[in-house]
Amino acid sequence: MITTEKDLIHRLNWITTELLDKKRRLQKSSQLKINYRKKLLSQINELSGQRQTLENLLVIG
Repeated sequence: MITTEKDLIHRLNWITTELLDKKRRLQKSSQLKINYRKKLLSQINELSGQRQTLENLLVIG
């Protein structure tokens, strides 16, 4: 379980890196199958939600 501010910041940085990577892949995916694009979009949305939650926790904490 994430408990310290340092852990939250580490997780936030990891999520940000993952988001950037997935968005970059999505931009290059014009030739990819639609299912793969949908999967990437779903992962981006999920990570964005996690990132927002962590940012809110850091602001509150």
